[in-house]
Amino acid sequence: MLSLDIDRKNDLLYIGQQGTDPGLKIVDLKTESNILVVSDLLFPDEIALVNSLFVARNGSVWVGARFSENIVEVQPDIMSSINSELTKVSVYPNPTSKYISVENLGGTDISLDIYSVTGVKIDKVITSSGVTNIDISEYKSGLYLIGNNEIGFEKIEVLKY
Repeated sequence: MLSLDIDRKNDLLYIGQQGTDPGLKIVDLKTESNILVVSDLLFPDEIALVNSLFVARNGSVWVGARFSENIVEVQPDIMSSINSELTKVSVYPNPTSKYISVENLGGTDISLDIYSVTGVKIDKVITSSGVTNIDISEYKSGLYLIGNNEIGFEKIEVLKY
């Protein structure tokens, strides 16, 4: 991470990322979900590592990058479409002990990964439109993350009594 700014009006955090996944990470502070807009989308046909950003009052985000002369403006309507992507999946009950229901609000199949809080991949699930129930009775008590890089991740708390 090289740059960081917050949009308090919309409760969004913007993080400029470099390294293996360069781009603009957008974190919804209300839902704790996130999405990465890769540098290739922001700076087509350029090698660009996001290293500066600024959120304007109107909600647009100005992004600058290493190795690029260009400054990109990401419009608020793009942000709202990204925010709608963040809410494609609803997970409940939370906390839980035996199962979780994943409601796919999208309409197309979505592949979701389940990770332990230490980053170990536990499971992979394909959800169709509607509700998919996932048996987690074998999981130990603790925090897990479910989601993918496109729609972000949501925390699940597993409690065993």
